[in-house]
Amino acid sequence: KLLKRGVKAGFGQRRKTLRNALKVINLPEGFDHPYLSKRAEQLGYEEFVELLNAIEDGRVER
Repeated sequence: KLLKRGVKAGFGQRRKTLRNALKVINLPEGFDHPYLSKRAEQLGYEEFVELLNAIEDGRVER
């Protein structure tokens, strides 16, 4: 579910960094990741999944 929402949000708005594009999926407060400063098209599939897994882990740890 997060993968589908993340991909849609990441690629839905052109030229936005992932930090701004993924705000719609409610990033955990204070969450930071090196990939958030990139655009969705700059990441490979594995990197995108890694980022979304880190977001999911950040939600679980709270």
